[in-house]
Amino acid sequence: MGPVLVELTADAGLGAGQFRVSASIEETTGGGAVGSLVLADGQRIGLGDEPVCIGRLPECEVPLTDPNVSRRHAEVRRQGADFVVVDLGSTNGTRVNGAGVREQRLADGDEISVGNTSLRFEAS
Repeated sequence: MGPVLVELTADAGLGAGQFRVSASIEETTGGGAVGSLVLADGQRIGLGDEPVCIGRLPECEVPLTDPNVSRRHAEVRRQGADFVVVDLGSTNGTRVNGAGVREQRLADGDEISVGNTSLRFEAS
């Protein structure tokens, strides 16, 4: 998956108001699964090749003020064609759809809970 390229060219063989549409999909380097974490307020955090840290530290990609969240609580990372959430040794643990996990492959719509905060994983 990558950027979309649209190319318009004139075709003298077509009459006014006529269009011909053709499309193709080409694989490029760096293509892979993309997704996002959706916070309770609707904010989206994009996921890609780099891990996304969830925690109380301001330098985390998902900084939370929840006192039940560890400073570096969990991380969402790409693993092959999928994304996984990994607990980073947090005090209160990480849950996916209510079940405690150390590492869990994520599916579209999964709810990740850290402390009293929930985030939704959306695959794109």
